[in-house]
Amino acid sequence: MSNEKLRQLEEKVEALVRASRRVRERYQASLTRESSLREERAELLRKNDLARAKVEAIITRLKELEQE
Repeated sequence: MSNEKLRQLEEKVEALVRASRRVRERYQASLTRESSLREERAELLRKNDLARAKVEAIITRLKELEQE
Protein backbone atom coordinates (compact mmCIF):
# COMPACT_ATOMS: atom_id res chain seq x y z
CA MET A 1 0.00 0.00 0.00
CA SER A 2 1.45 3.37 -0.94
CA ASN A 3 2.16 6.03 1.63
CA GLU A 4 -0.55 8.27 0.15
CA LYS A 5 -3.21 5.55 0.38
CA LEU A 6 -2.12 4.73 3.91
CA ARG A 7 -2.36 8.40 4.89
CA GLN A 8 -5.85 8.65 3.35
CA LEU A 9 -6.92 5.53 5.22
CA GLU A 10 -5.57 6.94 8.49
CA GLU A 11 -7.48 10.19 7.91
CA LYS A 12 -10.69 8.25 7.28
CA VAL A 13 -10.19 6.16 10.40
CA GLU A 14 -9.54 9.32 12.46
CA ALA A 15 -12.67 10.91 11.01
CA LEU A 16 -14.69 7.83 11.96
CA VAL A 17 -13.26 7.90 15.48
CA ARG A 18 -14.23 11.56 15.84
CA ALA A 19 -17.71 10.87 14.49
CA SER A 20 -18.09 7.95 16.86
CA ARG A 21 -17.03 10.11 19.78
CA ARG A 22 -19.58 12.80 18.83
CA VAL A 23 -22.35 10.21 18.56
CA ARG A 24 -21.39 8.76 21.95
CA GLU A 25 -21.39 12.23 23.54
CA ARG A 26 -24.79 13.03 22.04
CA TYR A 27 -26.14 9.70 23.24
CA GLN A 28 -24.90 10.36 26.77
CA ALA A 29 -26.42 13.83 26.67
CA SER A 30 -29.75 12.39 25.54
CA LEU A 31 -29.66 9.83 28.36
CA THR A 32 -28.99 12.61 30.86
CA ARG A 33 -31.82 14.70 29.41
CA GLU A 34 -34.19 11.73 29.48
CA SER A 35 -33.37 11.08 33.12
CA SER A 36 -33.97 14.72 33.95
CA LEU A 37 -37.30 14.70 32.12
CA ARG A 38 -38.40 11.53 33.93
CA GLU A 39 -37.60 13.14 37.27
CA GLU A 40 -39.47 16.29 36.27
CA ARG A 41 -42.47 14.22 35.14
CA ALA A 42 -42.54 12.32 38.43
CA GLU A 43 -42.45 15.60 40.35
CA LEU A 44 -45.26 17.05 38.22
CA LEU A 45 -47.36 13.92 38.74
CA ARG A 46 -46.80 14.19 42.49
CA LYS A 47 -47.85 17.85 42.47
CA ASN A 48 -50.86 17.02 40.32
CA ASP A 49 -51.98 14.33 42.77
CA LEU A 50 -51.54 16.74 45.66
CA ALA A 51 -53.57 19.44 43.89
CA ARG A 52 -56.28 16.91 43.01
CA ALA A 53 -56.53 15.81 46.66
CA LYS A 54 -56.81 19.43 47.81
CA VAL A 55 -59.53 20.20 45.26
CA GLU A 56 -61.44 17.06 46.24
CA ALA A 57 -61.17 18.08 49.92
CA ILE A 58 -62.51 21.55 49.08
CA ILE A 59 -65.40 20.07 47.10
CA THR A 60 -66.22 17.73 49.97
CA ARG A 61 -66.22 20.63 52.45
CA LEU A 62 -68.43 22.70 50.15
CA LYS A 63 -70.92 19.85 49.83
CA GLU A 64 -70.96 19.48 53.61
CA LEU A 65 -71.62 23.21 53.99
CA GLU A 66 -74.49 23.01 51.48
CA GLN A 67 -76.14 20.24 53.53
CA GLU A 68 -76.01 22.23 56.77
